[in-house]
Amino acid sequence: MAGGEYDVPALQSRYSRGNDKVREGPGRTERPSRTSGPRDEEPRIVPEHPAVARRRRLYEEYTFSLHVGSNKRSGYTDFTAATFAASPELQRRARTFLRRELQAFELPPQGRLAAQQARRDWLMEYIVAILKVNEIKAADGHAETLVAEILGQGDAGLLLHELTAWLRSPLDSLETWDGLVQYLRSPDTAVTTNASTCPND
Repeated sequence: MAGGEYDVPALQSRYSRGNDKVREGPGRTERPSRTSGPRDEEPRIVPEHPAVARRRRLYEEYTFSLHVGSNKRSGYTDFTAATFAASPELQRRARTFLRRELQAFELPPQGRLAAQQARRDWLMEYIVAILKVNEIKAADGHAETLVAEILGQGDAGLLLHELTAWLRSPLDSLETWDGLVQYLRSPDTAVTTNASTCPND
């Protein structure tokens, strides 16, 4: 990835700002029309996990987690692109977060669970690759610009903000982080969450 340039296919989030994508109901998938020829994979309706519903609500309401200072008491630590690139542990934790977070977005093709998961896996690795060579909150905003080409500017900024909060924390469990992270407006007012059963933690 010389020079920070990436070949990015166009993807849409379920409700990316600036896109005309209409959000479907939680856990619903679109049944493709039947055509002749080999039978495609039948889409299944999978109930949305409460932890994913809570995260999705954050993007609907455009709600950012509150900043926690870096000090010995909090255990929060800032990091750079060089630190991230040299740390398999930070990269593992980024994948842990993104594996769940990206379930809040609807990526084409709709209705095909295996294809949806493949796109999310690709996007997860793409974001990890971006953060190895770009500061996550650089003045030029290059990392956000690259992610925004896929998710839209608003969702990209919020995703990277939440990912930064998770990576700066000393926690290794999304379940624990869910219980400690704070928001000015709680998404739990509309979505009941059982953080003890976070998927893909």
